[in-house]
Amino acid sequence: MAETTVAFQRPGLIEEYSVSMDGVRQDFLVAEEPAGGGKLSVALEVSGASASAATFGAKLVLEGSGREIAYHRLHVTDATGRELEARMEVSGGQVIRVTVDDRDAVYPVRIDPTFCDCDWISMGGTPGVEGSVHAIAADGAGNLYVGGSFTAAGGVSAANVAKWNGSSWSAMGDGISGTVYSLAVSGSLVYAGGRITGGVTCWNGHSWASLREGVNGGVQSLAMSGSTLYVGGNSTVAGTLPVANIARWSGRNWSALGSGTDGAVSDMVASGGNLYIGGSFDLAGGVVGTSRIARWDGSDWFALGSGVNGNVDGLVIGGGHLYVGGAFTQAGGLPAIWFARWNIISNTWSAIAHPAVGGFYNSPGDLAWLGGEL
Repeated sequence: MAETTVAFQRPGLIEEYSVSMDGVRQDFLVAEEPAGGGKLSVALEVSGASASAATFGAKLVLEGSGREIAYHRLHVTDATGRELEARMEVSGGQVIRVTVDDRDAVYPVRIDPTFCDCDWISMGGTPGVEGSVHAIAADGAGNLYVGGSFTAAGGVSAANVAKWNGSSWSAMGDGISGTVYSLAVSGSLVYAGGRITGGVTCWNGHSWASLREGVNGGVQSLAMSGSTLYVGGNSTVAGTLPVANIARWSGRNWSALGSGTDGAVSDMVASGGNLYIGGSFDLAGGVVGTSRIARWDGSDWFALGSGVNGNVDGLVIGGGHLYVGGAFTQAGGLPAIWFARWNIISNTWSAIAHPAVGGFYNSPGDLAWLGGEL
């Protein structure tokens, strides 16, 4: 693979550029702590564009074309990998200043913002997907899979599931009969779950195949842990085995997760040998405190404090936290308006609220973590 990083030696720092899926990444490597007191500050002079402050960082409007470029995803770390507090400010439309709290930082310090286009780009032109999209998943080769309730993607006939390779859409065999609500990828295999025959099915690159008898109820969520597939929804049987709303597929056989839950499982996320689940249940494995959210360690169920007081719709793990979205007002007994996070290390809840509104106006139905951002 060709070298994708370009570096420039500047007075007191090294400036690097590289390309990623997020856009053009610009890194400033400050080798030594600058002389004088106060916080570390890097000022960038803008030419050929005008800069303005934005909620995500800064926005650049190019002269002539009027094209808008986002300058965001600011991420600053020291030599130990510790993340440093930093902010981006714009002054006079021509200067962007990055200020870093470098107290006790170990140099060199890396300042990492990213350029990308502010505008949305159509996938496949005006036709898009003719219907609703409920699930998206990507594989390691850069392919994107979408599932939902539709008949075509980019003008190509596709029954409720389709593949985007970065430039064009393609059907996946004859598609799936029924609405797809969740997708999961494991190597070359793509799993789809929803209100379909058997609840869940598997695409091997050439054809769809059932997972033996599948499950007898609707599937709302899929999660992979290694080669193990977890299936959540409102099923009572997986294969021929009694289950309670959640089951595990090893690639050959179905198994239950203890006594399961007493209500539907809406979302799941696997990390570090643990499976976190959310939904409309009051108990998982009969464990007290597993209200709408719980953790499975491979053999037993555990509570996350006292859980939350309303249904959970979305889960994601990032930065040592489990982020939780749903129709609740409390998490672990603390006020949390439809959004909260669980610290995986300290096992504590905290609310996440914008100071102006105190939380979300509606339940966030899905969450994602990318490049240190939620």
